[in-house]
Amino acid sequence: MKFSSALCFLLLPLALAAEPVIGTVTANRLNVRPKPGTNYQVLCELERGAFVTIVRELDDWYGILCPPEGSAWIPASRLDGNGATTAATRIYAGPGTLYASYNRLPAATQVTVVESRDKWRRIEPPADSVAWVHRSYVALPEPEPEPEPTVVEIRPLPAPKDVTIHRIQPKPQDGPLAYFGDAKKVSKSGVIVPLGTEGSPWAHALAVHLNDTYYPLSYLKAEDIDFKKWEWRSVTIDGTQHWVKGWPRPLIEVDEIEDVR
Repeated sequence: MKFSSALCFLLLPLALAAEPVIGTVTANRLNVRPKPGTNYQVLCELERGAFVTIVRELDDWYGILCPPEGSAWIPASRLDGNGATTAATRIYAGPGTLYASYNRLPAATQVTVVESRDKWRRIEPPADSVAWVHRSYVALPEPEPEPEPTVVEIRPLPAPKDVTIHRIQPKPQDGPLAYFGDAKKVSKSGVIVPLGTEGSPWAHALAVHLNDTYYPLSYLKAEDIDFKKWEWRSVTIDGTQHWVKGWPRPLIEVDEIEDVR
């Protein structure tokens, strides 16, 4: 069984660009063709520096939106007196069916005729017509550099005046902390307050502020977070909550802190 070149082209997978990309012509003259291949006719030429909108890719070729000057022909018999197609019709690269077809117009499509030749009419290519150029002669835009991350230095706020911390100190324990019950992931909001027990797992707590008094909700622990920098800040913390034997409040092993001021 034999396949025509046009049918073989239709069977090839066409990669759609994730989104249209604007390329720049780098050749002095770049041929625009109806299909990806140098054996197809030239629809028009683009000069160096011209911009093209890339919408498809296939091997060494870019599918671009056909320039307005691209050659586009349809049979005169498919047009009525008002310049609308009377039936669905193919668009050809030249005035004849021996030229490659590269788009299709539905019936009742209004077109602009720019040239007449025997039984054929040249029209302005529809806006969605895809033509092809060799990718070697099209430069793509340089990717924008990633913005430098903004580093915000966290500093402790001054302690509020005339406030009280309701200090609920847990019982000291020798050796590892004795957890009980199930650990769970939590996200809690409050104010980080110092408890005056420097170096202990309960040196800081997440507290709620009521009537000039800070009431601890959870003790805080982390290997790589300096809670002193977060003192008196309103925050949201994410971490793993544990209950410890003999402690009146749970302990949170903090993964992340976010300033909510």
